[in-house]
Amino acid sequence: MRLLNTIRQLKPDVVWFNLVFSSLPLRKIRCAFAGLSAPALTRAAGFFTHITLHHILEHVDFAAAGVKRERLFRVGTNLATKALLRAHSVSVLLPGYRHTLVTKYSAKNVLLGTHGTFASIPTPPDFSKRGNPEHRLLAIGTGAPTSASKR
Repeated sequence: MRLLNTIRQLKPDVVWFNLVFSSLPLRKIRCAFAGLSAPALTRAAGFFTHITLHHILEHVDFAAAGVKRERLFRVGTNLATKALLRAHSVSVLLPGYRHTLVTKYSAKNVLLGTHGTFASIPTPPDFSKRGNPEHRLLAIGTGAPTSASKR
């Protein structure tokens, strides 16, 4: 609720969630599901919502990871993925992830955004398509530490 109240105060044009399933406290299932439901709640509140999803749990071997009650965990992650797909758009970084979300969940809002060695030469954006010179973007997630963040 605090997150949603802050979003309402800031009134961003886009709320961008940068999510990694493993960064959520999966041992505390209620807390993890609440975090994964945030994009759907943000969209329901009327904000354009985008997610960059770094991996999907369909590609994880739960038995090898030592997950107990694998069947129950699969049901929970299935519900969490469906909640994430309620965002306006979702980008994934591997073609296999997009294929899984499109085929298993019939998702029509999943984009493939490559980076690093998978990326082609980028095309600069067409700035003439922007209507208002001031745009607000609220990005939510975690980032890798940099030397600047250690200062």
